Amino acid sequence: YNKINNNSIVTKVDFNDAYANKLNMMLHFITMILNFILIFFLILFFIIVYNIIRLQIFMNKEEIKISHLIGASYAFIIRPLLYYSILQIILATVISYVILQYMIKQLGLMVVDLNNIFQGSFILNALTAYDLIQILLILVLIVIIIVFISLRLLFTINKK
Repeated sequence: YNKINNNSIVTKVDFNDAYANKLNMMLHFITMILNFILIFFLILFFIIVYNIIRLQIFMNKEEIKISHLIGASYAFIIRPLLYYSILQIILATVISYVILQYMIKQLGLMVVDLNNIFQGSFILNALTAYDLIQILLILVLIVIIIVFISLRLLFTINKK
């Protein structure tokens, strides 16, 4: 409001506070909804990855038990599961990245008219390689933690 009012070309600014407050409340509500959706998808991600790893553990349950009984170290048992899980996450991240890049490009073409409305300041930026590497490292770290949790639960269940 002040930037527009200080412009020498502008003679009068008519500003509706009630409308601006409603718009701000609506944006806050949309942000809350998006945050809840994000939390839902994060929980869903944890559940899916955990179940994939558990399925892999139960498919190799006998080999894991025998390896554990003959004295194999925890690292020896966990290594194949980590490799499998990290490979799955890398493949899923790369495929998601390619699909996301394509969708951003298509959305950028669809909303080209918004550049005229926002005076050229509306740009959909694609993810950079640095962003992809950050996402990939975070997901790999999460998967490693989930593998450790899954194996700990398996070994505590088997001891009972």
